[in-house]
Amino acid sequence: MSDKQMTVVTPSEFARTYNTPSYEDPWDCVEDYQRVLEYTAAHPDTGSTAVASALDLPRSRIRPWMNGSRPDVVRGIQAAEARGWLPLTYETDTFAPLNQLVAWLYSGGALIVSGAEIYPTFSLNTSSERDRFETLATQLDLDIRYVHEDTDSRATEARLTGDGSVLGRLFLTVGVPTGRKNPDAAISLPQYLEDAPASARADFVRSYVLNRGQWHAGKETVTLREERAQGYLRDLAALIEDVTGGTVSVAGENIIISAEAARNLP
Repeated sequence: MSDKQMTVVTPSEFARTYNTPSYEDPWDCVEDYQRVLEYTAAHPDTGSTAVASALDLPRSRIRPWMNGSRPDVVRGIQAAEARGWLPLTYETDTFAPLNQLVAWLYSGGALIVSGAEIYPTFSLNTSSERDRFETLATQLDLDIRYVHEDTDSRATEARLTGDGSVLGRLFLTVGVPTGRKNPDAAISLPQYLEDAPASARADFVRSYVLNRGQWHAGKETVTLREERAQGYLRDLAALIEDVTGGTVSVAGENIIISAEAARNLP
């Protein structure tokens, strides 16, 4: 596996989830901000006009930076770096729980876009699901707010506060879709799974099947019902088959995990 394949999310990829005024590429904003910091650190008595001239940048842009302001994209990257989310590799300590939360978003959650913010939400249908989710949230030191806890007709929903939108952008970077996941939506499994270690692929499958799997009395097979595009269902079936070594098939909107594959679920 090459060094490039080992990297799941780079700071520049994360930066490009932002809409940064005056920059076509938000990463250019990050680099300009860093240039200003480095120049002013080396020339602490230089005013904003001289700095702007030396770096060939508009004074109106860099003056707030020299006064302590930071672009949103820079604040986001710094928050992600402080939490160990960037750069994200298969070897990063936070990768395993993040990978399982990605599977959760595909199997029982959503990325919600609200203005400039992107928030992940997670459905918790049972007490065991809540326990699993809270374990992952604790590993990542996430702050949680629960919604619909007292509504019998709806699943409890876990939303993240604090750096929740930063995490939402990280999930967006790895390929988690926003909006509805219906048969007409062009969604695909995260590309990083193709080069991921076997343990990461197994973690993803386990989280997904625990959320969506249906176990039937008197049968050893497990069924996942998903109203998704056929290509997505085939790719998901192939992933489960690869992880379990047993037969997994697609029939309409159902993924059928054979008895052999079910016995080998991680």
